[in-house]
Amino acid sequence: MSTRRCPKAQRGAALITVLWLTAALAVIGVSLARAVREDLRRSENLLEGTQASLLAAAGIERTLFFFDYPPVSLPGVPAVYTPGQPRMVYRFPGGEVKVDVLGESGKLDVNTAPPEQLRSVFLAAGIAPDRAQALVTAIVDWRRPQPAATLLPLASTFWVRRSSLEQIEELLLIPGVTADLYYGYRDPLADGGSVERPGLRDLLSVRGATAVFDINSAHPAVLAAAGLGAGDIQWIVNRRRQSPFLPQEVQELMLSTGPASRVLRAGLDGAYLIRSTARPARPGGGLSDYRRTAAALVTFETLPGNRQRPVIQQWYELASWAEEADRP
Repeated sequence: MSTRRCPKAQRGAALITVLWLTAALAVIGVSLARAVREDLRRSENLLEGTQASLLAAAGIERTLFFFDYPPVSLPGVPAVYTPGQPRMVYRFPGGEVKVDVLGESGKLDVNTAPPEQLRSVFLAAGIAPDRAQALVTAIVDWRRPQPAATLLPLASTFWVRRSSLEQIEELLLIPGVTADLYYGYRDPLADGGSVERPGLRDLLSVRGATAVFDINSAHPAVLAAAGLGAGDIQWIVNRRRQSPFLPQEVQELMLSTGPASRVLRAGLDGAYLIRSTARPARPGGGLSDYRRTAAALVTFETLPGNRQRPVIQQWYELASWAEEADRP
């Protein structure tokens, strides 16, 4: 029995079929590899995000421990924390954490500040005059107690509060206060660049001050509203980035407007915002570009023996505060 050889056309069709199958398998393989890589990236992001969140919380917890039990300085060993220090850098095995300790007396008291002081700080923060005046009018109107008969219900159970603010986040309920105004924003310039504008939460507080402000944490706009000149403000900002002002230094400090102790102070505050920004370590060395921020509003409870114990009043997760180095 004789065997017949396949014609050239059949051999060509078989070759084309094999090539198409090979191409299809290659596409499937590339798609599978891409899906695996994306899953790996998502897993890495989830892992780094979890590590960063835990590191940020650890930074706050360590700072609270230093508040409760100040470290003992040893000869030849640099102190990790000294009272009044505005920033600490902790290096944990899992990554690096930068912690900013911002005294609430470095902000203006939103409930008691007079209208002209509110307007001054808004103008110094770069808010347009007409918008600044509208904000002042809205805040003053909001914090003025209203008769119960004039309150309009938001729903069947909740009523609009028209009195002093208990938490700074209540500013978002006031007409005219947008998310950009509250959290801060980038203002475009005519030359194509932009400038970082502070948010109202960086300038105002329900535990703030109106006469004497914390020199180590007050925003330049608050210092300007307190009556300091541009040269003095720039010098204070540059100086406190190197080391915190001590109480005795403020007492002896002379500014162009006179003694700094008139409007500035340094020392134990009644409330602090502890802001912790963490970057996890990579397995191969170095730090990840992934950042996670947490913050805690801390006050102090007096214990027997006149001992002060820090108490967390409010906790913020994934806070979007800019780092102090990025501020003006």
